[in-house]
Amino acid sequence: MATELQLDTVRFSDSGAAEMDEHRPAIFIPRAQITRIEVEYGSGAERPAVVVVLGLALIAVAIGSVVLLALAGMKGGVRVPAALITGVAFTLPGWWLLDLGLRRRLFIRVHTQNGDARKLVFHKVRDRESVDVFLQSVRQRFGYS
Repeated sequence: MATELQLDTVRFSDSGAAEMDEHRPAIFIPRAQITRIEVEYGSGAERPAVVVVLGLALIAVAIGSVVLLALAGMKGGVRVPAALITGVAFTLPGWWLLDLGLRRRLFIRVHTQNGDARKLVFHKVRDRESVDVFLQSVRQRFGYS
């Protein structure tokens, strides 16, 4: 009998639950700490408000850099600091954080003994029925409620 079940990036095994990043766990919760698991649909971020604020801050830095670059260009001949140019690069992580905080996704919420809850996010699976079947298999195999 297999000692693990995995759907997309979410893996359950005899040792616990994990959200996988390729072949290594990005998040791991030991089996002894898990009290309950359930499927939910919502933000994939552990703390969505914090992630959205950080994403907005990074995008604001990027927009500010573009505005300052435009103003420097209009003055003509003004030397542009490299920091302004690299500030535009904050657009990518800002956009990623906004996507993580705002876009709704399927995930498994894992409740632990100390009252905390962690999210194990499905990155490619969009079908609720396949997640429900997976969760039922996990409950049967590993005895979670």
